[in-house]
Amino acid sequence: RRRAARGPASAELLDQVFGCIERDAGRVVLADLGVVVAVLPPVPQRARPDEPQARALLARGMFGLGVVLSQQGRYPEAERTLRETLALQQELFGRDHGDIARTLQNLAKVIQQAGNLDPAIPIMESAVAMQRKLRGTVPHPDLAEEINDLGFMMQERGDYDASEALMQEAIVMKRKLLGDKPPEIAT
Repeated sequence: RRRAARGPASAELLDQVFGCIERDAGRVVLADLGVVVAVLPPVPQRARPDEPQARALLARGMFGLGVVLSQQGRYPEAERTLRETLALQQELFGRDHGDIARTLQNLAKVIQQAGNLDPAIPIMESAVAMQRKLRGTVPHPDLAEEINDLGFMMQERGDYDASEALMQEAIVMKRKLLGDKPPEIAT
């Protein structure tokens, strides 16, 4: 692989944020980690870092980095990156957006994995509340996943009644989405 020299605006923007990147068939790779951060659509050459499209790509790349850092067990860095991502997404999208809910979910899980369950729960509750507001009564896989994650957090806290109710709700939603016998529900 080779270091990207003069590429599209998205590569330059990510290079400013992350430092050293490589581009390979539309994938942005952190050279020092050797992992794919994001698969990005091409950005017009005229895009500037202050344009919403470029900033949205930056937010997507930052989210990917937060996930990678979390998977490596680098929780303080992951938390900081996801908080920065959240701030950028809120500037771009306002208060309620699916990307914001997903970032809240991942931020809560990072905080939980770092051993801080109590501050993680209200963040996950915010993610669930946002998804409920966005989705209404229509079942959605992201909402089911976040309800399930919140159920596991409640179980870890020892609130088994709340955990059971959340897990039941997630199962009902998954059945509506997937039918009665998909492997995810059957096991």
